[in-house]
Amino acid sequence: MKPLSRWRPKLKNNKRRRAAEPTHTATATASPVRGRPRWSRWTVAVCALALLGGLTFAALELLFDSKIPPLLQGKWVVVEGEFKGATVEFFRDATMTSNRDPASQEGTIHGTVQVEGNLLRLTTRSPLSNREITDVQIILELSDRQLVTQSVKDPKGNVLRMKRVP
Repeated sequence: MKPLSRWRPKLKNNKRRRAAEPTHTATATASPVRGRPRWSRWTVAVCALALLGGLTFAALELLFDSKIPPLLQGKWVVVEGEFKGATVEFFRDATMTSNRDPASQEGTIHGTVQVEGNLLRLTTRSPLSNREITDVQIILELSDRQLVTQSVKDPKGNVLRMKRVP
């Protein structure tokens, strides 16, 4: 076994070297506090961009992405015509639902809507044959309270008069 006296000069040199090194000051970078996650700048930037993108999408979706006129959107009830008593609801994403008997949900028909000038193109799927049926209507009158349409295929010129459901 070697005596400890042999290691004393090396220990003294190490102590002197440590004493000569500068100590950490308050301006030096501090280590992160334990228990809290350290977020890098890239993580914060990516999260901020994702949030900004989502908010922009939501704002554009609400303000500019209406595919049908705002006056047409909403729930209507047929007060005159072949389907008297039926309800029709037009949504801003160019979809629609129609129900011949508002008391029950059995006769509900779903479809899409396209508006080109004064033409209203309704595409629905037949519940019996499961085929798509497209009907073109001419919009004769559209106001905030009333919608009057006439089928292009109807030789008699029958009209559907609808009133907005409050």
